Amino acid sequence: MSKSLKVFHFFLSKGYIICDYFVINLFAQKMPNIPTPYVIRRFMEKVMNRSPGKFLLACLSMGSIAPSSSLFGVHAYWSFQTDQAGGTYSNNITINTFPDSVPTFTATGSSLTNLNNYGSTFTAPDSTVWQPGKAIAWNGKNGSNGNSFQVEINATRLKDFSIRFKFRNNSTMSSGSLIQAFSSVEYNIGNGFSSVPYAALNLPNNTGWNNVWTMDLSSLSEIEATESLVLKWSLPDFESTAENTQLRIDDLEITASVIPPLSNSTVISITKTSNAQPNGYTYPVAIEVPTGISTPMPVAIVLHGRRGTGQGSINQFRNTLDNHILVAPSGYLKCWNITEEPSDLPDIEFLGELITQIKTYPNVDATKIRIVGTSNG
Repeated sequence: MSKSLKVFHFFLSKGYIICDYFVINLFAQKMPNIPTPYVIRRFMEKVMNRSPGKFLLACLSMGSIAPSSSLFGVHAYWSFQTDQAGGTYSNNITINTFPDSVPTFTATGSSLTNLNNYGSTFTAPDSTVWQPGKAIAWNGKNGSNGNSFQVEINATRLKDFSIRFKFRNNSTMSSGSLIQAFSSVEYNIGNGFSSVPYAALNLPNNTGWNNVWTMDLSSLSEIEATESLVLKWSLPDFESTAENTQLRIDDLEITASVIPPLSNSTVISITKTSNAQPNGYTYPVAIEVPTGISTPMPVAIVLHGRRGTGQGSINQFRNTLDNHILVAPSGYLKCWNITEEPSDLPDIEFLGELITQIKTYPNVDATKIRIVGTSNG
């Protein structure tokens, strides 16, 4: 029996489910607006009628196996209740695996309250099952002004966020019409709130208990690797109604991926164009990270001289800057555009983008980025 088959046999004997990645991918294509982690859970629950607690995703054609934790990344989940059976209302976080701090949830509104929720059970990221119990809510019977909720996250080492929650929007009214959408969905990374450019504001107004709202933020690079990230949902003011009307939010889940540390094999790809290079030049960037250091390290960007290379600069400075991460780009035609060099590329602009990228890595001390050069560098 081959080594790969022995591995498969071992996990099967332990009660794990092994499923081809491409099967999951086909299933995900049927649910394009739902974040992948949720698709996988629903696949397990509905298609395979099994809990995802013991689940391995296998790229069978590649002969490799990946544990489920690599799929889900890290996550934060609010059940809005104190125990799985329903319990008492709480807006404290229920499950958190974000690496740097515990995310916080807050809400505002003159008729902010909590109500019972009668939707379906929810399987949390750790495979625990939560019965419908409590939900945060805004009661429209007497109207409600200043309605919003937000989550604050330390995203220093995080990227590729996705969000989902269940809601029930039951006959809420504003200015004589049913409320059918959020007023805004925004983010703040320390310089004021900005609208998420592609957020779906739709909030269908019906009596369903299991409506799901989702948002994929993986293409919003501005929020990645930021120490303070606030995500905010705002609602119109509710007008008073003759009978109880409510909006309930429940089972809020945020998932993300952890940014890997800068390493010798990290690929940094920055391309610049010029009159002489209209198709662009992608700067090769050599990297060398010291071993045995667990705290964030200073970085030295080392610039070679005329006819030099990035790797040559690392060889030159390795022993001199042995406590630094060395980042060494190679200029076009082995030179840097200063005066009469053959390159006309915007090298200063490139260096600015390089520094911005370097600062996002968790093992980099962003306050200690140095530039060292020889001759033309």
